[in-house]
Order: sequence, then C-alpha cells, then structure tokens
Amino acid sequence: MGKEELISGEIVRKVWIVSIVWIILSGAATALGQGKTVKITLPGDLSAPVLPRSSVKYSDLLKQLFTDFDEDTVSATGTIPIRHVSGDHDEMPLHGHFKIDSLDMLELRDPQGPRIVIEIDITTDDDSRATVYGSESSIIAAFRLSPSVKLLDALDIKADQYTGIRDRPTVVSIGPKQSAFFISNGHFNTSASFELISAFFLSHDRLNPIFTFQPDKKSTAVTASDLLLLDEHYFDSTTSCNVETDETVAFVPIPQPGKAYFKLGVRVSVTKRVFGDECRRTVRRSTYYRGGWEWDTARKRYRESRGGNLDLLDKLNSGK
Repeated sequence: MGKEELISGEIVRKVWIVSIVWIILSGAATALGQGKTVKITLPGDLSAPVLPRSSVKYSDLLKQLFTDFDEDTVSATGTIPIRHVSGDHDEMPLHGHFKIDSLDMLELRDPQGPRIVIEIDITTDDDSRATVYGSESSIIAAFRLSPSVKLLDALDIKADQYTGIRDRPTVVSIGPKQSAFFISNGHFNTSASFELISAFFLSHDRLNPIFTFQPDKKSTAVTASDLLLLDEHYFDSTTSCNVETDETVAFVPIPQPGKAYFKLGVRVSVTKRVFGDECRRTVRRSTYYRGGWEWDTARKRYRESRGGNLDLLDKLNSGK
C-alpha cells in the first residue's frame, strides 16, 4: 500500500469518526430526523386531524391530490398531473377507478414550517404511461398545512413490486431545521431479494432527489438514482454449503460549513456466511463500502461525493 493510499484511508477514517461524534453530541434521534410513519386506515380515519391541534383532515389532503375525490365512497377516477421519478415521461394525470384503502403519512421538518408527506398505492387504466409498472402507481405527495393546506408536489415512485416509505431509517437530517426521507422499492423470492433505496427532500416546494446520477455536462436535468442492496440465500451443491449474503446500510449526516445542506454519508456492510452440517469450510466475512452525496452549490443539487467505493458495490450486485 502506497503513501497516498494510507493518507486517503486515514482521511476517510477521520471523516467517519467526526460524523459519529457529531451524532453522539447532537443525539442520534435528532441526526436521523426524528421521523416516523403513521399508517391511516380508510375510511375510518378520514376525518381525523393530520396533526394534533390542526384543523386539516386527511380528506383535505386527498381532495387536493385527486380531482374528483368522493369522501363518502373514498374513491376517485383522476389525479392532478404527476411525473414519474424515473423521468420516463412528462407530468400527466393518472386515470382509473381508484379505491383508496390506506395511506402512510410522514411529518418532515422544514425551515418554512412542518411539511406532510403521504404515500398511496393505486392501480390505473392509463395506457399512455411509459413505465415498467404502468398499471400500478405509488404516489408520494407533499403538503403544507399552514397558513392554508396546499399540495406542493407529487411523484409516482413505483419502480418494483413493493414500494413505500422506508423503515429504519425513515428520515435523516440534512440541515439544522430540515429533514429528508427514504423510499424503498423491493422484490423478494426464495433465493434472493433486493431493495432500491432513494432519498428525497423539499426545496422551493418541490421534491428533489439526494441520490442522483452523475450529471451530464450538456444537460441540467436531475435524475434520481438508487442505492441497491442485495441479499442472497442458496445451497451450493458443489460444496454442500449454505450460502447467505446480507447487505445493510447506515446513513450519516455530515454538516459542511458554508453549504446549504449536510452531506449524506453512506456505509454498506456486506456479510457473507458459508455454513452447513456437511460444509467442509465455514466462512463469515464482512466487507464495507463507503460513499456519499453532497450539496453542489453551483448546480444547486446533490451530487455523488468524490472518493468512496460504492461503484464497486454496484458492480458486485449488478453482476449477480
């Protein structure tokens, strides 16, 4: 290992030590944004206040998202124009016979006051949509409650079989008075499962991604990217061993002086276990991958930080 690699490794270690100390000093709950989701079962909770001491009801939110929401039947046939997170098409309204059974609600901190995010799964009959899950949509909508209720922005975030606001963690601080939230898209079967994690924050009342693709010099468009986690579980008949590979992620907010938003550090642990009654050589090994996204003041967007080795994790998982 050369001198440059030793210096680089020491810098990485110092950054993570400083980040961990900052979390301890400020409180882990504060660092992660103190957010939690609330699942609302409809129609029973439709007239309940969204927040304590608020006059805004869940039905008020749905009436702004759906153009013809019927409170009595908890149904609708059309939405306002919505864009897909993949950027596959322009904003367009979704059409179908929507029966809304439940929704997930999340409160975000924001310098302008609390913001409410809801997630709803619906099925559409709109043939003009150009996404893999064209007949299914998972809508994320952000609202302000004061001085009056207003729909700020909405996205169709459906990218795989299971979609929703992510648990553990749900939100993360990206500023002293601002939090961002995580979305999970996943697919599960007996031998392997994977999760696509994306992160969003509100800026100028618009939902923006934190995880983004490397910007194109000829384009100013910001396209959301995902962090892919893959778990494998299978029996290797050539060695008579069970093989398990589990990937877990931790997010670390890192304040950066002079920048509008914190850097979001990422640490992925990949643990491989080889075991079994007839397995001749048992193994347990963990490998760590690090990276992050930071605020680009010139472009006014998040971009992937230099350094790190998340690209190696992408290659590992893509090959599988």
